[in-house]
Amino acid sequence: MSDETPTGGKPEFTPPASQDELNAMIGARLERERAKFSDYEDLRAKASRFDELEAANRTELEKATAKASEWEQAANSANSELVRLRVATKFGISEDDLDLLGSGSEEELTKRAERIKSLTTPAEQEPQRQELRVPGESKSPDLPLNGDGLENALRGVLGITTT
Repeated sequence: MSDETPTGGKPEFTPPASQDELNAMIGARLERERAKFSDYEDLRAKASRFDELEAANRTELEKATAKASEWEQAANSANSELVRLRVATKFGISEDDLDLLGSGSEEELTKRAERIKSLTTPAEQEPQRQELRVPGESKSPDLPLNGDGLENALRGVLGITTT
């Protein structure tokens, strides 16, 4: 009898006659399957190592990207502050009024600085000090600040009597 069937070309299944035959069939099948995956552990170890290296490289790349972003932000901040100070100096805006400029491009800051400059007058920028005089101040004699004469003069002006 032939191992091939007339229609499919595959051997016809014959059931095992004993337990030993079944065990041999199962063992042969297991060997074929194990042969398919014999290098599985090696591939698994290589894949694991690849994943570790890729993660380490990605971590280093992320660190470098974050550091570059941080430096870029610091440079932009310093440049913005430089532009603000340059415009403030150009229009004579004091440090106290520097926050009135806000932030933005050099053109925007220049427009704001021109407006601030037009709104301020010399009197507002540096107020004049008025001299306040007490009536009769020029009549009092020059007295030392650490003597009884000053105390007596103050008592006389304030109307305080000693008893």
